Amino acid sequence: MSSRKPVTEIRRASAFLRTDLEETTLRAPGVDAVVVAGFPIDRCVGLTAIDAWEWDFRVILAGDAVLATRRADGQLMLATSRGRLPSSRCRTLRVKRIADDEVTQQDG
Repeated sequence: MSSRKPVTEIRRASAFLRTDLEETTLRAPGVDAVVVAGFPIDRCVGLTAIDAWEWDFRVILAGDAVLATRRADGQLMLATSRGRLPSSRCRTLRVKRIADDEVTQQDG
C-alpha cells in the first residue's frame, strides 16, 4: 500500500481548470472544504478559491497567508470573493484560527 499523496499538475490559472483535482483528489476521499493560500491572490489563488466554491466546496481563505502582485489588486480580489461567495461557504481566517481547528465545525 502506497503512502504517497496524490499530485495534481496545474497548468492554468485555477487549480480546478482542466485537472482531476475535484473528482479524484478531493471528492473521492470525502473532502468538503478547502483552505486556499499563496501567491498571487489576485490571480491564480483567487480564481482557485472561486472555482472551489463553484464546485460546492466550503472555502477558507487564509487571509494572512496570501499575497498579491499589487496591494490594491489583492484587496479587490478579497473583497470580490467575500461579496460573491456566500459567507456560509466562504470564510477568510487567520492561519492561527485554521491551525486551531476552528474551521472544522460545520457552518450554519
